[in-house]
Amino acid sequence: VVTSVKASSGIEGNPTVFYRLMPGSTAQTNKFHTFYLQQRPDNGDTWADIKVNHPLDYESIKEYNLTIRVENNGAQQLASEATVYIMLEDVNDEIPLFTEREQETVLEGEPIGTKVTQVNAIDKDGTFPNNQVYYYIVDSPRNEGKEFFEINLQSGEIFTKTVFDREKKGAYALEVEARDGAPSARPNSNGQPNSVTKFIRIGIADKNDNPPYFDKSLYEAEVDENEDIQHTVLTVTAKDHDESSRIRYEITSGNIGGAFAVKNMTGAIYVAGALDYETRRRYELRLAASDNLKENYTTVIIHVKDVNDNPPVFERPTYRTQITEEDDRNLPKRVLQVTATDGDKDRPQNIVYFLTGQGIDPDNPANSKFDINRTTGEIFVLKPLDRDQPNGRPQWRFTVFAQDEGGEGLVGYADVQVNLKDINDNAPIFPQGVYFGNVTENGTAGMVVMTMTAVDYDDPNEGSNAKLVYSIEKNVIEEETGSPIFEIEPDTGVIKTAVCCLDRERTPDYSIQVVAMDGGGLKGTGTASIRVKDINDMPPQFTKDEWFTEVDETDGTTLPEMPILTVTVHDEDETNKFQYKVIDNSGYGADKFTMVRNNDGTGSLKIVQPLDYEDQLQSNGFRFRIQVNDKGEDNDNDKYHVAYSWVVVKLRDINDNKPHFERANVEVSVFEDTKVGTELEKFKATDPDQGGKSKVSYSIDRSSDRQRQFAINQNGSVTIQRSLDREVVPRHQVKILAIDDGSPPKTATATLTVIVQDINDNAPKFLKDYRPVLPEHVPPRKVVEILATDDDDRSKSNGPPFQFRLDPSADDIIRASFKVEQDQKGANGDGMAVISSLRSFDREQQKEYMIPIVIKDHGSPAMTGTSTLTVIIGDVNDNKMQPGSKDIFVYNYQGQSPDTQIGRVYVYDLDDWDLPDKKFYWEAQEHPRFKLDEDSGMVTMRAGTREGRYHLRFKVYDRKHTQTDVPANITVTVREISHEAVINSGSIRVSGITDEDFIRVWNYRTQSLSRSKLDRFRDKLADLLNADRENVDIFSVQLKRRHPPLTDIRFSAHGSPYYKPVRLNGIVLMNREEIEKDVGFNITMVGIDECLYENQMCEGSCTNTLDISSLPYMVNANKTALVGVRVDTLAECTCGARNFSKPESCRNTPCYNGGRCVDTRFGPHCSCPAGYNGPRCQQTTRSFRGNGWAWY
Repeated sequence: VVTSVKASSGIEGNPTVFYRLMPGSTAQTNKFHTFYLQQRPDNGDTWADIKVNHPLDYESIKEYNLTIRVENNGAQQLASEATVYIMLEDVNDEIPLFTEREQETVLEGEPIGTKVTQVNAIDKDGTFPNNQVYYYIVDSPRNEGKEFFEINLQSGEIFTKTVFDREKKGAYALEVEARDGAPSARPNSNGQPNSVTKFIRIGIADKNDNPPYFDKSLYEAEVDENEDIQHTVLTVTAKDHDESSRIRYEITSGNIGGAFAVKNMTGAIYVAGALDYETRRRYELRLAASDNLKENYTTVIIHVKDVNDNPPVFERPTYRTQITEEDDRNLPKRVLQVTATDGDKDRPQNIVYFLTGQGIDPDNPANSKFDINRTTGEIFVLKPLDRDQPNGRPQWRFTVFAQDEGGEGLVGYADVQVNLKDINDNAPIFPQGVYFGNVTENGTAGMVVMTMTAVDYDDPNEGSNAKLVYSIEKNVIEEETGSPIFEIEPDTGVIKTAVCCLDRERTPDYSIQVVAMDGGGLKGTGTASIRVKDINDMPPQFTKDEWFTEVDETDGTTLPEMPILTVTVHDEDETNKFQYKVIDNSGYGADKFTMVRNNDGTGSLKIVQPLDYEDQLQSNGFRFRIQVNDKGEDNDNDKYHVAYSWVVVKLRDINDNKPHFERANVEVSVFEDTKVGTELEKFKATDPDQGGKSKVSYSIDRSSDRQRQFAINQNGSVTIQRSLDREVVPRHQVKILAIDDGSPPKTATATLTVIVQDINDNAPKFLKDYRPVLPEHVPPRKVVEILATDDDDRSKSNGPPFQFRLDPSADDIIRASFKVEQDQKGANGDGMAVISSLRSFDREQQKEYMIPIVIKDHGSPAMTGTSTLTVIIGDVNDNKMQPGSKDIFVYNYQGQSPDTQIGRVYVYDLDDWDLPDKKFYWEAQEHPRFKLDEDSGMVTMRAGTREGRYHLRFKVYDRKHTQTDVPANITVTVREISHEAVINSGSIRVSGITDEDFIRVWNYRTQSLSRSKLDRFRDKLADLLNADRENVDIFSVQLKRRHPPLTDIRFSAHGSPYYKPVRLNGIVLMNREEIEKDVGFNITMVGIDECLYENQMCEGSCTNTLDISSLPYMVNANKTALVGVRVDTLAECTCGARNFSKPESCRNTPCYNGGRCVDTRFGPHCSCPAGYNGPRCQQTTRSFRGNGWAWY
C-alpha cells in the first residue's frame, strides 16, 4: 500500500461510496495501470488503498499524478475527484557499466608514469552517491598487468609503472573494476556497493631501434642474354628486428648501362635493359637495404649466359649471275657460291644452306631447276632453262637461307637472281592469224588501211633476234593497170592503199597475205582482210505514199508517251542518218503531231497537243505531209536526199468527260417522323460523251450515309429509306453520284443537305446518373436534388419546364421511406425534384433503394418517362468483426504473371465501409511468395509463383472497437493456363450482374453461404460437354459496364486437344434457356462480337481481334476472389481479310486441325496433316454421308 484515502458520501444515513482510479493519457497519469485501487471498509467508513501494480523505476519516472473519482449511492449519483501526487525515492539499484574500451597501445621505451588510456563507467542511478563511480585495478593472480600499471581512483586514467621492451613481451591483459558510492539495494548484496570488472588489452608498440641485415654478404645468379625485360633474376630479402620497420631496396653501384633494377619494396632484382653476352658477361651490383633510419649493404654478382641470338649473315643481300638459255651441257652446272657467317663468337660455326622460291619444288625435288650444296653454299642449275614466252621466263628469283647449329638454330637469308642470255630460237608469229581493216571507197592513194603486228618472243635487246621486217607475200592487182592495190611499210607493218578510187559497189572486200621475218631469217605469216566502207550517195524513199492510223482522243491535257504510228524508209546506202519531221501547214492537224527518229532508223509519229473528239472539226480526222532527210540534218536544200509522204489520222471517242449536274448543291428540310419512302428531291445530270447520247446512272456515296437512311433510283429521285431521328443526326450531308456508261466510267458528285426538324418524340430523363449516399441511422432529411434533360429541340418548346412525381406504382416500402417534391422555380425555371427520406435506415438490412420517378416534359403532346434513382445507404462502423476465411483462385497466364494483386484479407463484419479503421498483419512469418499492404489488406502474389495451393494466415485490428488479433485465413490456389486455352475459348456476355455478383458465395441479406454462379456455370458446361469438371476453366470474368451492369465471361474446355470456340459457343447457344435457368443470369450475347451492331464501333469495315494482356484482372468479393486473364475483344475498323499491316507470327496466326507452325523470314508456315489443304490447315472441302452435320 502506497497510501490510503477516505471520502464521505455527503448523504446522511447512506455512507456508501464508490472509488475509481481514472487512467490518464501518459505513463505519469497511470495510462498503463501502474497503480490500482482496492476498497477497504473500516468502522462504517470506506477507504481506498492505492497499491503498486507494476515495478517502479526512479530512473524512468520520478513522479506520478493520480486522479481518484468517488461517487455516492444516491438516486442521482454525485461525484468528486481528487489528485494524489506520488514522489519516488531513488535507491542504489543500477550497476555501473563500462563504455566500450577493449584495446589500447603504449610505445616501448616510454618513461614511468606515461598515460596509456582512460576508462569510463556510467551508473544510471539518479542521485549522489548512488551514481558516483570509483576505479580500481583488480588484485588477482589472473590479472597479469597489475604490477605494470596503476589507475586514478576518480578519473579512471591508467599510467605505466615500468619501461617496456616490445621485443621481450608484446601485450598485457589488465583487469580493472568500477564501483559505485553506496551500499547496493539489490538482493544478496550484503551491504556492498554495486561493481563490475573488465579486461583491457594493452599492446606494446614497436620503435625503430634496429638496423636491417642480410643473411649473406654475397649473392650470385645467372641470366640468359636474351631474357625478357621485367624478368626477375633473383630476390634478395633483408630482415629487421623491429616489427614496424618498412625496408626499401636500392642498387647503388655496378649497374652498367642500367641493365638491372630492383623493386624497392620486395628486393626483387629484374632485367631492365638489353643484355648481350658478346658485349658484357658479368655484372657486380651493390645492393642497399634501408628502414629510413639505418641501412646495410650486400653484393650481388650476375653472370650473363650466352645463347644463340645472332642469325647467320650473308656477304651481300642479293647475288646476281647470268647463264645461257637452253644450255644442256655438263648438267648439273655450278652457277655461283654464297657464304654466310655467324655473329655468336663462342659457339661452333655449323651453318647449313637451303633454297626456296622460283624453280625450287621441296615436295618433289625431281621437278626443281636449282639446288645448293648444304655445307659449301654452291648453287647448281639442274636442267636446261627456256627464256622465252609463252612458257619460259627471262629471270629466276629465289631465296637462299643459312641456318646455324646444324639446321636447328637461327636463320639468315639473301636473294638470288639468275638471268638467262637469249638465243634466236623463236620465229615471228601473228597471234590472231586473220586481221581486219577497212578503207573508204573513192579515197586517194596512200590512205592508211590498218597495221599488222607480229610477235617474236626472243630478247629484243639481244642482237637482231627480235628485229622484224614486214612484206606482202600475196597482194591483189588492179585489173585496168595491173598495179598492186596495197603496200606495207617494212619496219612498222602499216598497210596503205597503193591506188585511188576503190568502189564498194564493185569490190566490197579484199584479202592479202603478210610475212614477218626476224634477223636470223625465221618467218611468220598472217592474213589481212580489208573491207571497203560505204559513203552516202543514194536517195531515200518512203515505203508507202500514204500512211493511215486510228487513235483515241486524249484525256484532257494528258498526252500519251507512246508513238501512234511508225514509218519505214528504203535507201540503198549501207549506213544512213535519217531525219524526220512534219511539214508545217501541210494539212489540218499538222501542228498537233511531231516526228522522231528511232534507233533502228524508222520514224515515229507522236502527239504534242490535246486531241478532242467532241470538237466537230477534229472528229473528222487529220491529213498532213511528212518528210525524211538521209543526211542527218534539218536541211532541205539538197532535194536529192529528201523524200515525202502523206499521213491520215482518224480520231476515236473515249470517255473523257464526267457527267454534269444541273444543280450540284441542294438543301431540303423535313420532320423527323416523315414516312419511309417519301421523295425528298430529284437530281438530273447529263454527259457530253458519245455525242450527248451517254447514259447516266445514280447512286449514293455510302461513306456519307453510313446508316443507309436514303435511297436514289435511276431517275435521280432521292427518298427516305430508314426512319430519321433528329436526336441522333440533326443534319445529313449526302453525296449523290452520277456515273456515265463509259469505259472506264466517270463520276460527278452533288451534295444533298437534309435538315431534320424536331418533333416531341423523346421522354425526359435524369440529367445524370444520380447515386446519392444517405448515411445509416440519421433522422429524415433531404437526400438529393434531381434535374432532368430532354433530347428534343428546346427552341420548339419540346423540353422544359419538367414535372416530377413519385411513380404511383412504386413499392410500399419506397412510398413509406421517401418523398418526391416539385420545385418549379429550380434549375433556372426548368423545374427540379427534391427527394427526402421519411425515416432512418440500417445498411446491414438493405444497402440500396430504387426510387422510380415519373418526369413529364412541356411538349405538345407531352412525353412522360420514368427514371430510377438509386439511393445508397452509407455505412457506419457500428458492428464488431469476427474471424473470417477466404478462397482465392489465380489463373497464371503461361506462368508469366508479374507481381499481381489477388484480393483483400476478409473478416466477417456486417460493416463494409470501415476499411480506414482496420489494420492488417501477418500472424507469424511473412510468406516469401506473397506480400501484404497493412492499410488496405490487399495481398499481392509475387512474380514466379508456381502452381499449387498456399495457406496464408493473418490477424486484423479495428481501432474503432479496439479489437486486436482477430484471425483471418486465405487459401490461394494457383493454376497455369496456356495460350492455346485462351485462343480456343468460348465467351458470353451477361446482363444484370457484376463480376463480383458472378463469383460471390456470401448472401449478406440472408447471412448465409450459397454456391456461386461461377461454380454453377462451370458444372453446367461440364455436363453439356460431357467433360471432367477439372478440364473446364472459367478463366476470365471482366466487368464491361457498371450501370446497368454488363459482364463478359470467357471459358475453355479440353479433352485432347482443346475444344474449338465454335463448338463451345454452339453448345451454349443450343442450351441457352436451360443454362440461364440453372445458373441464374441473363445471357445477352454468345461469342462476344464488338462488330455485331452496324456502325456502332466502326463506320464501315469492322473486324474483331483478341487482345491478351500480361496484366491479370482481379475480381474481389468478400469470401472469394478470382484473378483471371485480362482478355478483351477489340473492334478494329478494317477488313481483316485484306489487312496486312500487322506482322503475322505463329503466336497470332495459329495452324488449325493439329498443324505445326514454323516461323520463317517470309512469315508463319503450317505443316498440315493429310486431308487439310488450306494455308493454315483449314479443311477446304467437306463430304456428308447422310448422318453428318456442320455448325455454321
